[in-house]
Amino acid sequence: MTILPQARTEALLTEALAERGVTVERGVGVADVDQDETSVTAALTDGSVARAAILFAADGAHSTVRKALDLDFPGDRWSEPWRLLDVELDGAPPDEGWVDLRPDGPLLCLPFAGGVFRLITFGADPLAHLPDGWTAGKVHWTSEFRVSHRLAERMAVGRVCLGGDAAHIHSPMGARGMNLGVEDAFVFAACAADFLNGETGRLADYGRLRREDDGAVVRRVKAATDALRRSGPLADAVRGLLIPFAARIPAVVDQIVRTGMGLDHPVRVR
Repeated sequence: MTILPQARTEALLTEALAERGVTVERGVGVADVDQDETSVTAALTDGSVARAAILFAADGAHSTVRKALDLDFPGDRWSEPWRLLDVELDGAPPDEGWVDLRPDGPLLCLPFAGGVFRLITFGADPLAHLPDGWTAGKVHWTSEFRVSHRLAERMAVGRVCLGGDAAHIHSPMGARGMNLGVEDAFVFAACAADFLNGETGRLADYGRLRREDDGAVVRRVKAATDALRRSGPLADAVRGLLIPFAARIPAVVDQIVRTGMGLDHPVRVR
C-alpha cells in the first residue's frame, strides 16, 4: 500500500494533464450555472462564461452548483475541531501506521515518504502526546476543521453531475475523501463518454451508481468515527478491550485495509 500526501497526488495529476495538453486553472470558481436541453452554461468568478454539453461539478462542500440545482445536502455536523498535521518525526516506524486510543480522542499516525507523517486527531495538541522516543521536527502543513457527514439528495440533474465534496463529505477516517472523488470522476468519464455517443440515460446512471456507492462509504466512515468519538467509561472500556482484540483477527484487519485502500466495493460503471 502506498500513502501519498494529497498535495503530491494533485501534482502528479496536474503533470499527467499537462502531458495531454490540459492546463489546470486555479483560483477560478463557478458563480452560477444554468442548463437547457442541449448544453450547460457556467458563469465563472473571473467574469467569463463557459459552455459545454455536460458538466461535472466537483466544487467543494459549499458547492455553488449544488445550490444552483436546489439540491439538499442532508446529514450532521459535529462540534469538536479536527486537526491534521504533516510533520517530520524522528523515532517513528517509517512504514507502519499507528493509533493511540486516548480518552480525549484518538490520535492516528500515517507514514508518508521522507520521514514525514500525517497526524489526525480531534483531541488535544497531537505533538504534546507523542510516544516515548518520538521527536517532532518540521511541520509541513496543518489544517483544522469540523467534521460533517452528508450526502447530496441527487448526484445527477439533467446534464449536470456532482462529484467529490460537492456530493459527499465525511470524516478523514480511512482517508477516503479525495480517493472517493477520483472514483467519482472515473465513473463519470465512462458514463459521459457513453452519453455523448448517444446513450441518453447514462448521466442518470452515474447519479444512481455513485449515490449508492458513495452513500455506503459515508455510512461506514460515520460509524467507525462515531465509535472512536464516543466518550465515557463504557466507550473507553470497549475501545481498550474490543479494538485490540479485533485487530488480531485477520478478516477484520483485511476489511480495514480494503476500506482504507478503497477496495471495499467494486467500481461500477453500469
